[in-house]
Amino acid sequence: MLEGENTLIAGFRLRQRAGTDGAGGFGLGCLYDAVSASGQHVSLKLASPQALPAVRIKERNQHPNLVQLIGHWIVNEQGEIVRHPEESLAGTAPTQANTLVIATDLHIGVPLRVRHPPVQGSLQIPTPELLHYLEDIAAAADFLSAPKFIEGMGVVTLCCDMTPSSILLTPQGARLDDLHSSLTSNLATLDEMRSCSAYSAPESIEGQPGSSSSQYSLALTYCHLRTGTPPFPGTALIDIIRARLRNELSLAGLRAEESRVITKALFRNPAERYRSCAEMVRALWGAWRAEA
Repeated sequence: MLEGENTLIAGFRLRQRAGTDGAGGFGLGCLYDAVSASGQHVSLKLASPQALPAVRIKERNQHPNLVQLIGHWIVNEQGEIVRHPEESLAGTAPTQANTLVIATDLHIGVPLRVRHPPVQGSLQIPTPELLHYLEDIAAAADFLSAPKFIEGMGVVTLCCDMTPSSILLTPQGARLDDLHSSLTSNLATLDEMRSCSAYSAPESIEGQPGSSSSQYSLALTYCHLRTGTPPFPGTALIDIIRARLRNELSLAGLRAEESRVITKALFRNPAERYRSCAEMVRALWGAWRAEA
């Protein structure tokens, strides 16, 4: 069975645990730095085979400002490949004993919150620098949100419920870690992808994400990074969701002009928001210049 560090999985040797989106320990949701026999370094995530639809979408939607997918495999309890990438999206369903292994280049980036650690509760990121990061993230979010045809699925609209932890800084610019964020789709057949976070748009919470849902999430992320405090009350997810649906958000700490921009991006009615994340970021640049 899979035991943890130094285990050989899909030809990669696990070096050290890099994080988790699960309950801790070794297993599903864990993220590892790993290296192949030829010396190739990757980040490996262990997931349920039920995540295959999300991986299928990911491999067909690469973008320079998204974390890049290198490969994925289904492995057995001994870490041996039982289905290769070209086979992993067809045929019979994998058994529950198997694990989906996802390899990405996540290791080349540094989380924004690591590069800019909090100082007395505030991340202390200069606004122009933050807006440059958001330009890259907006490009990735708008790319995901554009309706696209995927063979076997039809027309798909994606949104990524990004958080401050979803932003990675690389030598090539900021990247959105979409594989380890909450990814939602307009397709009922992708229900296994549905989940909501403290940064989800109201329509995503209600199971009807749209092309501007990522904009809502990015606006909340901007508020948190800009002020050092989440713009919603409490810490329990159910309380945060209730506040979101009631539009009970606090923009304290933002200047007047940027508050007006964020207010528009957070409209309950998606049709009243900006046409894109990029347009929202351009409006934030205008607000900063007006008040500089």
